[in-house]
Amino acid sequence: MKDDTVFQLGPKSKFVFERFNFKTRKSRQAVYNLLIGKLRSLITNTAEEDDDLKLKTPNTAMAIRGTEILSDVYKI
Repeated sequence: MKDDTVFQLGPKSKFVFERFNFKTRKSRQAVYNLLIGKLRSLITNTAEEDDDLKLKTPNTAMAIRGTEILSDVYKI
């Protein structure tokens, strides 16, 4: 991504960029939607105080290690 964020998707995953408002690498707003599947994201630049980064899922199991996020979404 333009802000140096890296996304890796698993097979048959469905991922939607709902919004991405980029000002600078540390000033941006984004809404991502993981509908199904696996996602690994590495966010190297922290957001500023007023910025908003959201990851939406219908249901999920998630692990956060620093700025690396691992998510699995399963169809119920």
